[in-house]
Amino acid sequence: MVSRIAVSGICFLTRETNARICPPNSSERKRRPKVSFVPNEIILWHLLHSGKQVNVLVVDIDPQQTNTAKRKRDIEQLSYKETSPEFLAMDLGQKTEIGQFQRRYALLIDAGFKTYKMQYVDLGNDTQISRALENIQYQEYDYVFIDFPGTLTQDGTGAFLQLVQHIFIPTSINPSDVLGTECFLKTLQGLPIDFQSKYILWNKFEVSRLRKTNSTEKRLFNDYGIPFLQARIPYSPLNDCNTVIPASLKVNLNLGTYSVVKPYLQEMAAEIIKITNGK
Repeated sequence: MVSRIAVSGICFLTRETNARICPPNSSERKRRPKVSFVPNEIILWHLLHSGKQVNVLVVDIDPQQTNTAKRKRDIEQLSYKETSPEFLAMDLGQKTEIGQFQRRYALLIDAGFKTYKMQYVDLGNDTQISRALENIQYQEYDYVFIDFPGTLTQDGTGAFLQLVQHIFIPTSINPSDVLGTECFLKTLQGLPIDFQSKYILWNKFEVSRLRKTNSTEKRLFNDYGIPFLQARIPYSPLNDCNTVIPASLKVNLNLGTYSVVKPYLQEMAAEIIKITNGK
């Protein structure tokens, strides 16, 4: 069975029925943490547990182009040749970092891992919008993530909003994040949309604030009836991770092996896959 999913301002979906989601407005989105590492964790879970390669697309319709910029940076680093003038002009530290990055990625590719594709869409360009919608609807993708702009008043977002069944809302225990999440939940309550499921995800979780986290989780569930994922993502610099290697992995270049060192990310992926009936 195929499902369509939304994660905060980022939506991801697969090709089945029609549904819609309203991402947060700009002020709410700034408050709540994004989880842009989800696509690669979904891909990795399928590879590790079923041996299946899933096709994933990320469509970036956010004018800020954060994910697109990260992907361009990664592709550029993967394309450097040791003999190229650009590479030779770098200092030793940069050369070492890029060389290790290329070797880590090559090892994963040899092991069967295939990262997601990315497509940027200018919402002011009707041709790009049409091509992206056609790509989503007719290409054989298992999941499609859509990174929305901070506001839904921008022209061009409507056609992309009609593609989601399941919604996952990341938040942290920081008061501003909780406030932004509650604003978003109130927006969801006002939408005439029957989602198949809605979940909240703890990001930047801190054990030292466990009591506050548990009490906030209970209150939000009582007020809005939306459960939380069991997996909680601890505080870490995941927002700075690259777009081609799963954040949960550690690659040992000396041994030519890789291992899961952040199991909570794979636990999160497993929960999302189970909820959305992804296979």
